[in-house]
Amino acid sequence: MSQNQIKEKVLNIIRDHKIGVLSSVENNKPHSRYMTFFNDDLTLYTPTSGKTEKIAEIEKNLMFIS
Repeated sequence: MSQNQIKEKVLNIIRDHKIGVLSSVENNKPHSRYMTFFNDDLTLYTPTSGKTEKIAEIEKNLMFIS
């Protein structure tokens, strides 16, 4: 399967499904929650407040990647 075919399959899936799972790690365990998403090509966006627990978890997770 070519890269373009894969991209089209992914875009078809995310175009038709607006709810997904956002996962982070908290206390060395997965922490998942359902979220609504919208996309701009293959970039996914989800609305949330900057003061939520998930933002703190994601920021902490990013420190381990950097």
